Amino acid sequence: MARAKQDQIVLERTNELSYSSEGPVVVSHRKRGFLRDIEVVDASDKLHKPIFRPNGRLALTAHAERARAHLDKKDLPTDKWSITPRELDFGYVVEEHGEVADEDLWFGLAEAYTEPLTEDRLAAEFLHAANRVLTRFNDDELDDIFRLAYVHHLYSTAGKLNELALDGERSRGNLAKGSQVKKKVGAAQRKLILGIAQEFWLKHPNLEGQYFNTAKKIQDLVNDARANQSLGSEPLAPRTISNQLRMAVQELADQT
Repeated sequence: MARAKQDQIVLERTNELSYSSEGPVVVSHRKRGFLRDIEVVDASDKLHKPIFRPNGRLALTAHAERARAHLDKKDLPTDKWSITPRELDFGYVVEEHGEVADEDLWFGLAEAYTEPLTEDRLAAEFLHAANRVLTRFNDDELDDIFRLAYVHHLYSTAGKLNELALDGERSRGNLAKGSQVKKKVGAAQRKLILGIAQEFWLKHPNLEGQYFNTAKKIQDLVNDARANQSLGSEPLAPRTISNQLRMAVQELADQT
């Protein structure tokens, strides 16, 4: 059942031919809901084609820079802050408290200034972890590490989370459409009421500008016209017609 429902989310794919240092490749950009991935297939006649792996060092460095920029924007500590090592702080005893790597000093402050599982804390945790990985592994290993992390992200997002995100996006879209429809119906209704009122005022000029008294007189005409134009089946009360008429007159004055 779950697989069938996930398969209902349409897979979108665009392919393009590109050229790498090793020859022609087909780059496939794939999207299913909020999941996105890139597949690169060797388009040459080689018998043994290596499995594509993205440049892990380049990708991790770019993500780390975004996390650092986020922290900088919030004026939170990053690995670029100049922080005095704890070994020089008053009252610090290495033998008692243990040695602390300089790379962990800023992160300790970031933890103190942020709450767990917030965007700010996660940005600090990602930057700290990315820096450690980038300094400890070679390029070939980083390719595998980044691919593993990215596939884990896709795997964690797939299924229910992806479906819920899509449902939320559809709901926001429907609300926006519903709001636009309501605005159009409201504008059409005010135009209708104003037109009926203006015709009434031509015959009864002494009531022009008396919105509530006019509304009581034209109530049946308004509700019949609304029903004929599919602007609502529930009849409007004089008070509502009066308010709509007042708004319509004001809108007309603002246009002139």
